[in-house]
Amino acid sequence: MKTITCIGHITRDHIVTPTSDVSMPGGTTYYFSYGINALLKSSPRSAASVSYRLVASLAESDMKSVDDMRAEGIDVTVVPSRETVFFENIYGADSNNRRQQVLAKADPSYKASLQEGYESYVTDKTNGRELISQKLQIVRDWMKDSWGIDIDSLRAEVLYRSEHFKE
Repeated sequence: MKTITCIGHITRDHIVTPTSDVSMPGGTTYYFSYGINALLKSSPRSAASVSYRLVASLAESDMKSVDDMRAEGIDVTVVPSRETVFFENIYGADSNNRRQQVLAKADPSYKASLQEGYESYVTDKTNGRELISQKLQIVRDWMKDSWGIDIDSLRAEVLYRSEHFKE
């Protein structure tokens, strides 16, 4: 079985618009985790050959979002932090205009924890090229087995079209 691991922050987002004021969990890793979970659930062949896990940092006070994710079957490992990354997004009448403030950051030790975890994972000192090649092969196999897509052929077609069909 292949494992996809996403590493990052689950954030606390405060969203203010002219008509609402909402606080909610967020962040790229949060939304990606729900997306990949839904994708794996919709493809039994993928779910049988690929597992997913999230490694995220947040404060104890925001663990409800992790509990909710785990209830959906998402494997979450938490790197504890005194603070959760906290964004405030204020939108005007034109939703394309946003003012964002970072109100809190996770502990800097989060990066050190990830490095320690990475070093223990790569105990044979595999170099970066080998790791990227392994990950690319996982993606190749998954795209082919789950969706019937040969990503190398797809890439070649995109490159051909970008070269031959210019505006």
